Amino acid sequence: MRLIKLFEQFVSEESEDASMTKPKTVLSPQILLSNESEEFNRAICVSYENVPNSFDRQGDISDREVDWIVDFFDVYQAGDPVSNMEQYKRRNETNKNTLIRWIKGGSGSSLDPTASNKPLKYRVTNLDGIHYPAIEQLRVKYNLDESFNETLGGELNSLGTSGSPEFEDVKKLLLECYQYWISSIDNSKFNPTGDALIPKFAKS
Repeated sequence: MRLIKLFEQFVSEESEDASMTKPKTVLSPQILLSNESEEFNRAICVSYENVPNSFDRQGDISDREVDWIVDFFDVYQAGDPVSNMEQYKRRNETNKNTLIRWIKGGSGSSLDPTASNKPLKYRVTNLDGIHYPAIEQLRVKYNLDESFNETLGGELNSLGTSGSPEFEDVKKLLLECYQYWISSIDNSKFNPTGDALIPKFAKS
């Protein structure tokens, strides 16, 4: 009997050690935006009842919105063989301001008339009853759309270090979207589905 008790104590202590050393998921906006995965991060999903009323549950990111953002970054980085560089810079400045206006939301800000015009940080995507912040849907769709391992976080970092510091404004706003989601929801409610398979978009 004593041997059995000692064995049970050993197993209990081993379990405690394992739980103490198990790495915890870090819900850092920077880590979330820089995620290179083409799947939704289940660490930040919640069920319907745990989405605060301040969020727009019908705020999915449309394909048209993603297409515009992907094209915008591609054009900005690839450059344009125009002779008038001032005209080129002005056009890109206008596009950048359009992107910022879209992130902030409001009247006339939508890149897609059929999509929500609420600020991105208030928009939520619903996948079969599982909810994510819309910024996460944008990240996944962008990563899926692009090739050669180009990602949303990578593009923003690349632009910021290649002489386009104004894109730090865009990056800051996207990080705020993740931060608002993390701050608005009881963290104990994240990932309510355990190991359940969460749908992902198929590559086109």
